[in-house]
Amino acid sequence: MSKLYFRTGETEGFTSKKLADKKSGYANPIRELLQNSLDASKDADNNKCEINIYIESINKTTIPHIKDYEDTLNTAIEFHKSVDSYNHNAEQIVNTIQQELGKDKLKILMFVDNGKGMSPDILNGLIGERSVKSSEGSGGSFGVGHLSPYFLSSLRYVLYASKYKNNDEVIKTLFSGTPILAGFEDDDATRGATGRILKSIPENENKPKFIFPTIYPSFIQNKMDKLEATGSMVAILGLNKEWDKEANYAIVSNFFYAINKQELIVKIDHDTIDKSDIDRLLEKNQDNTRAMDGNILCGSDVYQAWLAVKNNNHKSKIDLDNGDEVCVHIRNNIEANSVIVLIRNGMLIARHDKMLANEINSLRKNEDFEPFSVVINVDDKECPKLFELIKGAENPYHNKLEKNRLIKKDEKQLKALLKELSEKIKSF
Repeated sequence: MSKLYFRTGETEGFTSKKLADKKSGYANPIRELLQNSLDASKDADNNKCEINIYIESINKTTIPHIKDYEDTLNTAIEFHKSVDSYNHNAEQIVNTIQQELGKDKLKILMFVDNGKGMSPDILNGLIGERSVKSSEGSGGSFGVGHLSPYFLSSLRYVLYASKYKNNDEVIKTLFSGTPILAGFEDDDATRGATGRILKSIPENENKPKFIFPTIYPSFIQNKMDKLEATGSMVAILGLNKEWDKEANYAIVSNFFYAINKQELIVKIDHDTIDKSDIDRLLEKNQDNTRAMDGNILCGSDVYQAWLAVKNNNHKSKIDLDNGDEVCVHIRNNIEANSVIVLIRNGMLIARHDKMLANEINSLRKNEDFEPFSVVINVDDKECPKLFELIKGAENPYHNKLEKNRLIKKDEKQLKALLKELSEKIKSF
């Protein structure tokens, strides 16, 4: 019989700093979840990353440990009222949670991939906010970005399921769940805001050893059974936003490169997003307004980037002096402002003015050129040195390159490589 366990820690409030920088919309959660799935698929040596997205309603009573969750919520409320830290923001958060708990059926959003799966160490690192990546080519990290699925959960409650191989290459199963509420005090200790579904309560709470259950709830079991080998699920409980064209647009605008190369297959309730969907959604959303809600580019810039990729006649290879080979897609004389974008591991990472190198943005502003679109694809096999530097310079949401994320020597090297790249792009 599993337990919902909150480890000893500080009594953080409902306005958790972990969730204080909440972003609206689907952009950040989709970017984080799909990028992690692409990474896991590469780790599994798959030719294609396959992601199935399910939107369903489930009975509240089938949610694992929902009674323990409600009891903990009430304990936390009473504790923060008793120490006079139950403020207006906390009240708003609790009201949202309680409204959701008042429903008989709750919406759940499930992302299932065919990647390597999560081992106990990786899952514990994810819940414990440590970065645990098994591959040097992995693009994501479990920094702030891994919390983005919580932005879509009215309950602030996310479930995880996994099929992974142990050292003997035997496929094992793993399940857990993590609510983020608020810290509280009980009879035994002061406890933190983050819970874990565990097989049992750790014997030593000062140095806890976390052992996860191996049995899935039935509504997760029927999805995990469809995996032929390894894979993972992230399930968002109490979905607070309808799945709509914004969600589909978040997929194609950030992952058009991987979908076009058929390295990423995304199915939403069994309907596959394909090249025709990229065309249709990006053409329809040609909004020239400033990029909002976590989006890297405005709609018209994404569309121009897609047109450069869509026709392989615009594809070129650029050799850098360090031995890296960078693939670029260039389309000249476009009927819009010039745009330069950076792709890594099939995902849109940064635009011209968020790439650390002034030369990239200056290239776009050069009045000697007619308007153009350039898509720079950084692949871990073709340009491993540039890949690693770019990965290290990304911010936690993987939507721009930032200063001081690399050591000074590496940041200088990255800027020099991007400067060299911009000079060689000029000839096209």
